[in-house]
Amino acid sequence: MPTLTPPEPTPPELSLKAPAEILGLLREIQDKGVVLTLAAPDGGHYSTTLAAIDTVSQSLSFSANTVDRSLHLMVETGDVIAVAYLDRIKLQFQLANPLLVNGVQGSTLRADLPQEIFRFQRRSAYRVQPLDTTAPRATLPHPNSSGQHLYLRILDVSASGVALLAPAELVVQAPWQVGALIAPVQLQLDRSTHLELRLRVQHVSLLAGSAGGVQLGCAFDELSTLAARDLQRYIDQTQKRRRVLQTR
Repeated sequence: MPTLTPPEPTPPELSLKAPAEILGLLREIQDKGVVLTLAAPDGGHYSTTLAAIDTVSQSLSFSANTVDRSLHLMVETGDVIAVAYLDRIKLQFQLANPLLVNGVQGSTLRADLPQEIFRFQRRSAYRVQPLDTTAPRATLPHPNSSGQHLYLRILDVSASGVALLAPAELVVQAPWQVGALIAPVQLQLDRSTHLELRLRVQHVSLLAGSAGGVQLGCAFDELSTLAARDLQRYIDQTQKRRRVLQTR
């Protein structure tokens, strides 16, 4: 999964502090029903949505399941980072004074309106398109048929995520909404790079052209150190091989 800790130092152009800009981004997150990931320093994370923005009390309310023990532990630490994606932009901000609140209409997680939001280009990690000769693919559970598997072509891959090509008619039927977790997934990048991991859907985009289809943009969910090392090696080798082919 993409890094959830604010980079140090942060270039000024990536730090938004104007109240109008911050409020505009938060409202867009709410209006589009964007799934946010809340993360703690110990690696704990929780998926939620922005339920309400109160400009009078300068607070935010997020959907919450108070039965979830991981959420309680996260709130108790008081150190929570929120991450959301709008198109190709990654937004990240600190939850100040997080508090679980039980009400008549259900439970919510409240926090102060952020004073600063970090804004990053989503494709900061270098992506490579696999060479056709390797025929890379992803094997994942079929969303509508228990025991069945899907074999999807890999369009590109980076150290933080992967783009998969799926038939348009399948995606219409499948529960692959933004924020959905797909597991287990096997990535066969080449003969020596075979990874087993989990993917978190970040966006679903209809592709134009005669081939059609849908691109599933996914982030790696809790990628292991070993898998990250093998993945980086594959990316480096693919870059080198592509440069050699271009010079011929």
